[in-house]
Amino acid sequence: MWRGGDTSLNYLAATTLKTAGLPLNEYFAFLYATKQSLPAINLNGYMDAEGVWHWNDDADSSSAEAVSDLAIVQHQNPSTTNSSTSSNTNKGP
Repeated sequence: MWRGGDTSLNYLAATTLKTAGLPLNEYFAFLYATKQSLPAINLNGYMDAEGVWHWNDDADSSSAEAVSDLAIVQHQNPSTTNSSTSSNTNKGP
């Protein structure tokens, strides 16, 4: 298993919370767990747990399902949506 120090920015908050001993909500717990199988991921591809880099379109990779799950969870993360649009209406610059 790969044990290097590389990581991705999408794991930074979860790693920081875990290192500080703070509780992880479901979203950050998922990210922290995913980091074990996909320690690094970027626009072009990802590194699997063995330290091997794959292109994003590598559907035959054993990590392809984890990449797909990560994309769904990050896209549907409620903390990234803006729920306060009505309170800021017509207040100017």
